[in-house]
Amino acid sequence: MLRTALVYSLQRFRLLIGEENIPAVLMQTLEQNEGCDTSMIQDAIVAAENVRAFAQAKYSNFRVGSALLCSDSSIVVGTNVESSSYGLTICAERSALTSVLSAGKTGIDVVVVCTDTDVPSSPCGACRQLLFDYAPESLVIMRNLNGDEQIVFTKHLLPFGFSDNQLMK
Repeated sequence: MLRTALVYSLQRFRLLIGEENIPAVLMQTLEQNEGCDTSMIQDAIVAAENVRAFAQAKYSNFRVGSALLCSDSSIVVGTNVESSSYGLTICAERSALTSVLSAGKTGIDVVVVCTDTDVPSSPCGACRQLLFDYAPESLVIMRNLNGDEQIVFTKHLLPFGFSDNQLMK
């Protein structure tokens, strides 16, 4: 699945900058994986867009949908849920992540975050940390409803993230 995520990001990269601007080694990778099926990633994107409608954002009206594509090909969704006690608000990414973990799943390959903003929104610091803890190698697709995307790996969202390696044992 990680190969599929990489091919998807390279395909999007090719669309953004033009084939003539892609280094030869990346073009070779794309050509070698021409038949790679990225439909599961498209399904996760659609799931994030659709679940966003169920966000509970009565204070901010900032609705976020998230979908996590797991290595078993399942897609788990989550939305932000706001509380009148603002500190208790749950972000969409953490909502989806806790559902994945509560179901006993392991292996998250792709994280999709969907917002209705001019520029795609990135996960907040708390979500970045939890994604770093449980899915450091996953591809993160930040997308708005216009179809604009930013694509990075989780570990690049939090380059000096705190990890269990730093805990005293």
